[in-house]
Amino acid sequence: MAELNVFVQRACLSIALLELVLKYKDDDDDDDDDDDDDDDDDDDDDDDDDDDDDDDDDDIMTC
Repeated sequence: MAELNVFVQRACLSIALLELVLKYKDDDDDDDDDDDDDDDDDDDDDDDDDDDDDDDDDDIMTC
């Protein structure tokens, strides 16, 4: 039973680390997108940004 607890704890830590990496990766991507939008106001790629709306923190599973 102790081995199962260790496995679950490691899995939860791995998930938490992955969530942090993805959160900061998304923050970096947002900064780059803002710079591109300032340079070109006639960019029609704004429709693609609506499909990538993964900022819902409610969907993140916590241990």
